[in-house]
Amino acid sequence: MIKICHFFCNPYGECAYVISDGAGAGAVIDPGFLGEDETAALDTCLSERGIRLQAVLLTHAHFDHIYGVKHCTERYGGPVYLHPDEAVILSDAALIAAEGRMPVPDTQWSFLEVHEGDMIRIGDLKLRVI
Repeated sequence: MIKICHFFCNPYGECAYVISDGAGAGAVIDPGFLGEDETAALDTCLSERGIRLQAVLLTHAHFDHIYGVKHCTERYGGPVYLHPDEAVILSDAALIAAEGRMPVPDTQWSFLEVHEGDMIRIGDLKLRVI
């Protein structure tokens, strides 16, 4: 059974999700966690529910969706999945954030390319990229 935690992140109210297979394997989708309070909420969710974060899944690379990627990869490990067409957006994240007078996200992380139809396995969950 899939389990979900939902978060509203950063001043934009970006929606981030933790999904779990119910047996402890999990992933975070669009981790827009900005600052210690927001990353602490993620850490608490994972700890209290016994979820082992195995991946970061990005729907796209807008700066407000990626603030927490570095935290997730450094603290929990696991790959980041992103469509390659988003690389240009990722490379401009600092500029776009600055134009919006927002903090610049740390984009010093790598990602694995995914394409429509690819399957990502998180524990017992099979997720199809759309």
